[in-house]
Amino acid sequence: CKAMLVAPDGSIAASASQPYPTHYPRAGWAEQNPHDWYSAACASIRACLAQVEAAPSRVRALAIDGPAHNVALLDAAGAVIRPTLHWSDLRSAPQSEALEAQMGDQIYAATYSRVNPSWTLTQLMWLREHEPDAWSRLRMILVTKDYVRYRFTGEYVTDPYDAVGTQMFDVRESAWSSEICALLGCAREHLPRVCAPLEIVGALLPEAAADSGLLPDTPVLVGSGDSVVEAFGIGAVEAGDCIIKLGTAAN
Repeated sequence: CKAMLVAPDGSIAASASQPYPTHYPRAGWAEQNPHDWYSAACASIRACLAQVEAAPSRVRALAIDGPAHNVALLDAAGAVIRPTLHWSDLRSAPQSEALEAQMGDQIYAATYSRVNPSWTLTQLMWLREHEPDAWSRLRMILVTKDYVRYRFTGEYVTDPYDAVGTQMFDVRESAWSSEICALLGCAREHLPRVCAPLEIVGALLPEAAADSGLLPDTPVLVGSGDSVVEAFGIGAVEAGDCIIKLGTAAN
């Protein structure tokens, strides 16, 4: 987890990072604990503030980004049901192959992506098939940054980029796909509200403020996913701009 303290003129006043583990319970499986995302975020924020001895009152707002496809699964009380299946987890390959053969073209037409075991849709199909008790308790689905923001604010939202990354969002309609939700057996009300990345959707809760070193009621923005934010961060925002990306998947 990486954090930056950015001055009003856009310069970077401080930066810090905090590792968190990925677990490999068997070959081809990869899992993370959503609580680790939150703890690492709080530790990184505290380290940024300490570097410049910045008063928390000077922090105007907090925005969060994170990797796509890693989804925290929560029950009705907001508790994590099981470890997150990481995007590199391949256990849902059989479900992916079957779904691609059954209705791959229809899903591609709605989501602009081929069925793939790295995406949330087939991972949830694996969960429904292999862990029915966990599936029966599932009430909230939150991608990495959205879970951290949920812990910060209590708000259940996402942005369009991470909604698309679940492969359950109809890009043409800019809405959760009723057809895909019906296929999965997932109620649309169990999916987060989709908001613009720059929208302020909540304020820092007292517990999160104590954990992060920030003040309660600090405004929190929706934010977006890694590929969107990194393009903005390096200034590739005009037609014709190009990025050469060698990320985790390319290493």
